[in-house]
Amino acid sequence: MTDAERNAVTGDYAPVTHRFGDSPSENSMEVFTNAENDLFTRINNGKARLLIPVAKGKFRRREHSIATIALVDYASMTFLQGDFGNFQKQR
Repeated sequence: MTDAERNAVTGDYAPVTHRFGDSPSENSMEVFTNAENDLFTRINNGKARLLIPVAKGKFRRREHSIATIALVDYASMTFLQGDFGNFQKQR
C-alpha cells in the first residue's frame, strides 16, 4: 500500500451492521498504523490485529490464507467489511 492509500483508510469506524449476536452500538473500530506502517484494526480499544494486504482493498489476518476483509470506497464513503461486521469510516 502507498502512504496515501494507508492514510485514506486509517481512522475511526462506526458499525453499520452486526453479526453473531453483537449489537452494532456496542462496537467501534479503529484502523491505524504502527511505526513500520503496518495496518491494524482494533475493536473497542481491544487487542490490535494486523491487516495483511492481499490485493487492492483486500486483506487477511495472519491465521488466514486468503482475503477475508475488504476496505471498500462507495459513494464517497469508506467501509470495512469482515466476519466481525461492517463498519463505516467516520469523516
